[in-house]
Amino acid sequence: MQISKILISIIVICLIVSACNPVLKHTSDLTSDITLPGSTVHSPEKINGTDLKPVEYPQQKENLPGADKLTTFPGVFENMFLTLEQIISVLGNNFELEENIAQGYDTYIFNDYDLKIEFDRLRHRPSTIYLSDTPYYFNSGSYEKEDLNGDGASEYIIVCEDYNYSGKVLLIDGQTGEKHEEEIGYLGNKSNIKIMTGLCEHEETVIIIETHGGKRADIFKYDNNKLVRILPENYSEIARETLVTVEADKAVVVNKNEDILHICPLPDRISRASKTSHARHNLTVNLFPEINGNSLILKARTNVQVKLFDVYDYIAGTEGIFCDVAGLTRNYRYMGNGKWEEISLDATVKYEEYQAKVLTSRELGVGAFSLNQNIKTLDRSLYRLFEEFTTEEINSGVLVNHNGLVIGVVGGNITYLSLESGNHSTKTGLKLQDPKDRVLELYGLPDRGFVTDPVWTYYIYREETAGDKISVFIDALNLEFYGDKVCRIWVTSYIAAS
Repeated sequence: MQISKILISIIVICLIVSACNPVLKHTSDLTSDITLPGSTVHSPEKINGTDLKPVEYPQQKENLPGADKLTTFPGVFENMFLTLEQIISVLGNNFELEENIAQGYDTYIFNDYDLKIEFDRLRHRPSTIYLSDTPYYFNSGSYEKEDLNGDGASEYIIVCEDYNYSGKVLLIDGQTGEKHEEEIGYLGNKSNIKIMTGLCEHEETVIIIETHGGKRADIFKYDNNKLVRILPENYSEIARETLVTVEADKAVVVNKNEDILHICPLPDRISRASKTSHARHNLTVNLFPEINGNSLILKARTNVQVKLFDVYDYIAGTEGIFCDVAGLTRNYRYMGNGKWEEISLDATVKYEEYQAKVLTSRELGVGAFSLNQNIKTLDRSLYRLFEEFTTEEINSGVLVNHNGLVIGVVGGNITYLSLESGNHSTKTGLKLQDPKDRVLELYGLPDRGFVTDPVWTYYIYREETAGDKISVFIDALNLEFYGDKVCRIWVTSYIAAS
């Protein structure tokens, strides 16, 4: 009976192992001569008078680029597609490691290849590559590979930043390594690449770059191993022709050429701030490409903005922080060969259905952490997150990840919180995956951004006095959406004037 139980157990284990074994896509991946340590290989023989062969368990081989490719241009960008373990398995263990636990990244220096890779230890991905001391910053970047010219070698489309956080797109020919580069402005912490092929009569290849900063998008045609920008010639014309007057609790928007006259109500908070501001309005243009089947539609929206705070905006590069109050959107359809057809002109007055709510810095917190909170006031169990850092590191700035919440501390105070995963919620109860209606219920309309936009921002002006010195801070709540759902929540604080 005991022997029977043992035999049954062995059979069950064999069945489980067989069922869990991966199914391979290519017969070339099959390995038929597997030898286990300490075992002996026998030729297949008849078993109990049958022609059955012993069961073999094939192993899938990982197909990784070689070291020559990962350490030369343009193959060095392949590192962005790999995990740290995969990179080391190819390049070997002969590297120097410079740990920067406080800032949340490590630098792997492969001197044999004149290559350095900065690895984001909080988000578990490469963030910067140095090839022969030339840096390529990918914190906000993206990358795609596709054979664009049909020669059998995939081209690289790389979006990255330079030392001054200016975005650029690189096109590298897969066969020759020839590089073409175009500037695309501030990325705003995120970018995305979309490729459309076989477009219009001449079956063009169009590359769309979407960002969260600058004008929000750029569009290029792939032509003879180069990128040719194909935005409509007049996409910013409305911004040049529109006149804005700010009067008490409203903004008057006039464009005679388009027969536009709009009265835009202003919430009390905005109208009060604009009364004491200089250069009280601003006009910017955002681009929103939309793929509809095999058609490319472009929405070029002119944002009518009223000044909210009279301090310099380091991100937008404007003398003041502005709030969107209306949008004038010209819609285009791409016709091919760089030409666009105007479809329609739409207008949106922002503060008609919803009103802005007045937020305070005390509401800008996630979980047990609040913006501007001194870490010494945290619960003991949470303060331990920062005990490994020196006083000098705490003063200079540290980053930690607490169950999906990235926490930034400078001078002992929390200045940055970013929720990208996990079950944390804001002080008002907002969570990841909550819909936009929930956000409007809790916070009202954003200062920067419209309801249909993928990023919303709420601003708070704050002053601190130390002796005779007054410092002005701008605190901000930022929300990113995937479709209608919140996919990221982050709050920031920076000194605007002192």
